[in-house]
Amino acid sequence: MAFYNRLASHAIFYFLVLHALLRDNTLVVRASNETGQQGSIETEPPFLVLIDTVNASSIEIHKLHEQASNVSAVAYLLFGAVEPLSSAPGSSNALVPYLTPLTLRFYILHPERANSSVGKALYKVSWSLYWSSPTLQACFQDMHKFLGKVFTWVRDNIPLRLQEVPGQPKASAMWPNIGSLELTAAVASALSSSGPLHDTAILLSSSCGLTATAFAALVPNISSVLKELHKDLTLLQNLTKEMYDANWTPQQPYQDNATKVPEPPNRRRQLQTITYVNVMPPSTFIPAAPATLPNVLVPLIFHILLYQDYASLDSIGPKEYDQAPSYIDRMVLQMNLMAKPTNFQFVVKEVRNDYKKYGYLLLGSRARWLEAPFCRKCSTGIFNLARSYVSDWPRSINIFVVSDSSGGSQIAGYAFTPPSDIRPDMGVIFLSWEMVSASDGVNRPLYFNYGSVILLHEVFHHLGLQHTFGTATTNDTCLDDDYVIDTPASFGPVYYSSYFVAATKYCTDIFWGQYGGNWDLIYKAASNRLDIPEADMSSWADSCPGNPGYDELGNYMTYNMGVCFSALGHFTPGQVQRAHYVTAEINPILYAWGQYYATAMQPPPPPDDPILDICKYSITLCKCKRKWMLSGVQYSYCSIINSTTPDLGLVCEVADVVSCPSCTTSGCIMRCSLAATPQICNLTAPPPFPGYKAPQPPSPSPPRPPSPPPYPPPPPPLAVPEECKFSISGCPCRSTWAHYTPSSVIFVSYCSNPDRSSQLWCQVSPTCPSFAEAPYQNCSQELTKRYCKTSPVFFSTTRIPPSPPSQPSNVSAPVPLTALPPWKPPFKPPPPPSPNPQPTPSTPPRRPPPNSSKQPPPPKPQPPSSLPTLPPTRNKKPPASGKRKSPPPPFRRRYS
Repeated sequence: MAFYNRLASHAIFYFLVLHALLRDNTLVVRASNETGQQGSIETEPPFLVLIDTVNASSIEIHKLHEQASNVSAVAYLLFGAVEPLSSAPGSSNALVPYLTPLTLRFYILHPERANSSVGKALYKVSWSLYWSSPTLQACFQDMHKFLGKVFTWVRDNIPLRLQEVPGQPKASAMWPNIGSLELTAAVASALSSSGPLHDTAILLSSSCGLTATAFAALVPNISSVLKELHKDLTLLQNLTKEMYDANWTPQQPYQDNATKVPEPPNRRRQLQTITYVNVMPPSTFIPAAPATLPNVLVPLIFHILLYQDYASLDSIGPKEYDQAPSYIDRMVLQMNLMAKPTNFQFVVKEVRNDYKKYGYLLLGSRARWLEAPFCRKCSTGIFNLARSYVSDWPRSINIFVVSDSSGGSQIAGYAFTPPSDIRPDMGVIFLSWEMVSASDGVNRPLYFNYGSVILLHEVFHHLGLQHTFGTATTNDTCLDDDYVIDTPASFGPVYYSSYFVAATKYCTDIFWGQYGGNWDLIYKAASNRLDIPEADMSSWADSCPGNPGYDELGNYMTYNMGVCFSALGHFTPGQVQRAHYVTAEINPILYAWGQYYATAMQPPPPPDDPILDICKYSITLCKCKRKWMLSGVQYSYCSIINSTTPDLGLVCEVADVVSCPSCTTSGCIMRCSLAATPQICNLTAPPPFPGYKAPQPPSPSPPRPPSPPPYPPPPPPLAVPEECKFSISGCPCRSTWAHYTPSSVIFVSYCSNPDRSSQLWCQVSPTCPSFAEAPYQNCSQELTKRYCKTSPVFFSTTRIPPSPPSQPSNVSAPVPLTALPPWKPPFKPPPPPSPNPQPTPSTPPRRPPPNSSKQPPPPKPQPPSSLPTLPPTRNKKPPASGKRKSPPPPFRRRYS
């Protein structure tokens, strides 16, 4: 009953918290009653110098992360400044791919640069361009455009000097070759009333509150920072390579030079310390088939791991861990909006952050806290903790939150695809604390709410989705190897492509140009977007020109910048179908109970107008009149007044003067928020100055090439004899189940022998009375592999063409999602994967795009194959009792 109360309370809470969420996402500038200023100038906090990030106090780490967030805020502004310089003769765009919020965040947190002069210079530039005034924060997109125009003029009118990177002759760059005072004077002259950038100066003043002189003084500092970053290109590349290597390279082998995998812990003993749910919903409830795509409500349980902070008077870290429930509610609310088209929704069942109640949450030191996601031998590692402390599992998804990037790891999270519903250490999700924190992490608008995107990404890995760019163990290919037919093949993730710079600019233009940075509009669009949107079908983004379709910039299961997920985020119908089918087959308990919760609990109706509409309130949050008159002209809410000076913005008449402390007379006219632009409020803006001409819209993309004819339908599934569907005890076998080896997973159905044993066996259904003690049971000794037609099973709705003759093939055939068991094609084993694969984290590292005129990117590490099979490590005869021991624990699958 407590859980149902939790469901109801969350349904109400989501509507109430939406107001605060959207206020947090929208920059609202409060005016001073006395001066009428658009925003006060803040005092720049001192730059924090922190040497030891492992043994530092939680308060110091919090300040360091806030400092990194300050720098991250200007990533796209620096992107706008360097882009025109990168097109100068003799220059390259080698630096451009690294000017992203996450890259700058990890760069400024790197021990070699956190206390450097370039780190301090970045911090000062971020304060001057963004943090010193709410007005600057409100004109973010305009500032991006102004920097592009000004640095285009600098490129064409100021002497430039070549800067080379040792050992990288194709990564050169051109920077202004005059002194700071001379450059300031030249830019100020160009911005003057007689200069070529006078129009830009007017817009700078009206939108950002900066005079031409003040802006001109910033240009040398920006140029100097960009030059220092380019000088540090090798470190940026190494940092990116470390981030990328961390995705696939094993950190801690389960056993050093292991030749025998240890047996799993006794399941009966486990039941004494953790909460397993091995029962299906009440017999009166009949779950719908996955082909119908029913509504599924999945409970989430978060474990917030903490550490003893001896450096701060024996306090507990991380700082603000007690705010985790509100941070997580924010993430899940946003995730539900993005996941709405899939018919999967999620509810926070519990957030465990009380170490007095749950002693396992408190780790002995920050060093142990930092290594917890990766250390297999540590007693406080996630894998060991999961075996003992998961709750309501596998009915609820358990998510362990621990570690941060200041310890040297840039991994945002990982999951198992698909997860195990037998072994907890193979059925949980990891998230970094930085993904959760809304104060000093990336769970905030500054990072385009990237924390909720990471959570969505990992959860849908848990539900069975692969990366759209596949799971190949060799180099990137154009094979359609995510096993979903309606996701176009791509040669690696977006951040890995030659068009990454163009994609970032394109997504940024959509975010600000189409949505005006309004998160209400963005999430409204995301909650109704299924399939690839028209805006995500660009001919210039095509890494596999011989295949149908173009690369997806906004698919939630690729790696890209947060702005692209905000502007174009989507799943495809095929991905939705796969998530339902794989979850129904691999985790029937979660899928059945999820349908039960979705059916049993109906959320209450939303309250009236829970959202603060910035187009209907003044800058001091006083409600505007729906209709009001001024000089004989009728207006509505926040409006443009033709006689208004360009820097005044939108204004409105306050509805209730008595309740508005900023009004002293009737007919009170007040400014609206600077975030309430004419575009956001669906108004037609007057020209900012006489003679202004709006830029021409970009030319449309050329017609898309026709798709090739569809593949022929697959052959019908093989008929499995009824006696092959039951264990020797009479329990029904699972229609699809997984067999794990030390480095791979094989899917089979009903009675089979994936370990090549002489007797067939299976994983029984959760409805079996002995499922808790014996999830794997022998089948009749009279059954044979040929009679039961056993072979590996592939979750796929697409045929994958064979690789070129010089490479081993890995062919999988389509599987009818409405039929059980799936059709099983002849199996051709791929080459063995690397010895110790790990689960794939989600922080998308970036590297320079492959371009013949640019520095070649570093070689890509090899991820594990999706469904490989290896020779068995042993062929042990099962016990005579018919109960079969659980298979050995596998290595982590590195999927993110």
